[in-house]
Amino acid sequence: MSEQAFQTAVQVCKVDAGLGLVFGYAWICLEDGKEYFDLQREHTPEAVMLDASTDFMLNSRVAKAMHENEAIGEVVFGLPLTTDLAKSLEIVPKRTGFIIGMRPNAENLAKFVSGEYKGFSIGGMAVYDEVAE
Repeated sequence: MSEQAFQTAVQVCKVDAGLGLVFGYAWICLEDGKEYFDLQREHTPEAVMLDASTDFMLNSRVAKAMHENEAIGEVVFGLPLTTDLAKSLEIVPKRTGFIIGMRPNAENLAKFVSGEYKGFSIGGMAVYDEVAE
């Protein structure tokens, strides 16, 4: 096993300046039913995303500007949309993954509103198992 830092950036879907919220996928697992690969060309299975997003919502929820410096806000909503959950809710999504609603501070909300910030960026540490091919 090896431990390695990771990050993924995903496009913001909606900014609601009136509520001060930014919505979108913080993590994508599948797109059009196919495995989605992040910036490091890695795919995260839905079960792994579900475990990681559960830990994030229970223990962190801090929003930073591209992993840097002090907190700029908080993730106030989180939905780990798996294939099974979507089916149970009668949703047919283009993507599965972790959908968030973030409330950034006023300065950073303005950057989302202006389009300067176009995505979310989550980072963390991943433990990788060696797999024989």
